[in-house]
Amino acid sequence: MQRSRADYLINKLISNELSKAELDELLEGLANDDSLKEYSDILERYFHSLMAEETTDTPADPAPSPEAEPLPERPGLFRRFFSDYGRLAATVALVLALGAGWYAFIDRPGNARLTGRISATTPHDAFARKEAVPRGSRKNVQLSDGSRVRINSASRLSFPERFGRNERKLALNGEAYFDVKRDPARPFTIALDDLKVKVLGTSFNIRSYAEDDEIVITVHSGKVSVDIAGRPESPVILTKNQQLTFHKKTDQYQITSVDAGQESIWVDGALQFGNTPLEQVERTLERWYNVEVVIQDSTMYGSSFTGKHRNESLPAILESLCFAMNARYEIDGRTVTISR
Repeated sequence: MQRSRADYLINKLISNELSKAELDELLEGLANDDSLKEYSDILERYFHSLMAEETTDTPADPAPSPEAEPLPERPGLFRRFFSDYGRLAATVALVLALGAGWYAFIDRPGNARLTGRISATTPHDAFARKEAVPRGSRKNVQLSDGSRVRINSASRLSFPERFGRNERKLALNGEAYFDVKRDPARPFTIALDDLKVKVLGTSFNIRSYAEDDEIVITVHSGKVSVDIAGRPESPVILTKNQQLTFHKKTDQYQITSVDAGQESIWVDGALQFGNTPLEQVERTLERWYNVEVVIQDSTMYGSSFTGKHRNESLPAILESLCFAMNARYEIDGRTVTISR
């Protein structure tokens, strides 16, 4: 049976292979009451496994003195999480792994680019206000200039309390739809991981999740300027119903004509797939419904899907997906298992 997402993340952490996006996901899971028990149980299992190996060569510690002073009781979350030695040990194991494993990760030569992104000079750190939208939620935000933003699940938008006199700067990790108030004297600029988007007044959608291989920008009205670092043809100008897809692995991009309204239908509470690979569908469902999807048969990743789902429940969408793949699904809490 395939491991759960929590088990996968913790195993990568201990193996010193965790990416920045996966670390954020792990920390988000530890801060979520719904997933806390699963994470702590897995950490406890890893800890006891290490302890079992250690005790084969190391004599047991002497029994504690009966006069030893008991630990003070902790209220709320701490009482639940530290309610026994195993959970405390699991926490220690995580702290040690974060301290040693993560710093070792960012110091490896192959990760120089990522190290720069999580340093003190990352785009999000320059702004006083940050709107972080968890998985399973969407949020509307109105900026100080009157511009409106619809932020999708598992996304973060950073911006100042008030824009300056000469420019309007923001940073995005995730997906958001922007309806920007026109102001020729103050360009509206959004910093992404690899791109910079600049407009005067327009409406457009950006999908730029750190864990995705692509950044997608779709223009609904007006014009959008996209600056691609290191490319002599930059900036690239997009107009209504044009979509730019930037491939992170190859630093290549393509521009296609699309129906912008359909491409951003999530703003109206709908999900639409257009020949979308199962891997992308999996990530979309995890963000939209705040679940972990486990695909037990890797051959299913060769499938792709087309269809529109407006305000449908998770079981309704899973019924459609599994029918197309001749598969079945099982929901256990926040874990969805798809198998054949």
